[in-house]
Amino acid sequence: MNRKTTYKSQGNKKHPYKILEKIQSYTVCTDTDSVQKARAAQLEALGLFDYASQVKKCGTIQFYRGKPEPMRCHHRLCPQCADRLVQHNTRRVVNGVRRFQKPVIYIASLRSKSLYDLKETVDNFLYYHKLFRRRKNFKEGILSGIGALEVKLAKKKMVWNVHAHFVLDLTPRIRELWLHEAWWELTEGRGSFLPHDESDVDLRNLKALAKYITKNLTWCPTPGKLGSTMEEELELLEQIHDALKDRKLLIAWGAAYRVKEQDNDIVDAPTLDRHRLRRSVKLRRRRKSSKPKKDCISCQ
Repeated sequence: MNRKTTYKSQGNKKHPYKILEKIQSYTVCTDTDSVQKARAAQLEALGLFDYASQVKKCGTIQFYRGKPEPMRCHHRLCPQCADRLVQHNTRRVVNGVRRFQKPVIYIASLRSKSLYDLKETVDNFLYYHKLFRRRKNFKEGILSGIGALEVKLAKKKMVWNVHAHFVLDLTPRIRELWLHEAWWELTEGRGSFLPHDESDVDLRNLKALAKYITKNLTWCPTPGKLGSTMEEELELLEQIHDALKDRKLLIAWGAAYRVKEQDNDIVDAPTLDRHRLRRSVKLRRRRKSSKPKKDCISCQ
């Protein structure tokens, strides 16, 4: 006799008991395969079956144009793709900070109004940051900067704390107290823009600093560590999925925006000038070739 699958209602959603038991069995293990299967089971419990199948297949070897290559799902909640994204962002942060003259670490934060408006809070954080960069004092006092977006539950787990660790290239014109005052006024008292605690990070070790800024512990947590119960963890995971879906987590402007990930550590300034020189030479040749040629007197 076939046993019917029973459902437990949680709000307007229903999660099958079989999937919840599968998640609990997977979260006991800590190896990569079990974590991948646990995350796929969580997405299945949320009804995201397409994403769950992609996360399951992520990392498997497939042949592309006759060459074996691992398949990638590029999902924010996939543990393997999250680690690859952290490595990519870490290289960009290291290459960008090396161009700064006076790097200083700041943390900008915005507190949500409730536990169910994470997506709106992330949109507001990015919108306020754009408005903040357009101000005259910001343009004159900060030449460039780079950081990464993070979402984290508050200590009491009643609101979200959307924040970003920034490395800024400051000038003597900036008044550091103005940064906090202007951000506090812009966010209507729900945010702060303060210097980072120097005991946590060290500017002399750029790789460790970049890994700390781009870590994925908050937006791609290990299954079983986000909530006290499985139903609570699924609700919080759905909030993170909706807020960070198809969104860039790295925020950069100025000199750090033009730097891209490369095999070597950094592109020297003379090489950039050489590329510009080559482009200008090509443009001159095109202009000369487009001009009408005069008839030669000796050939007449």
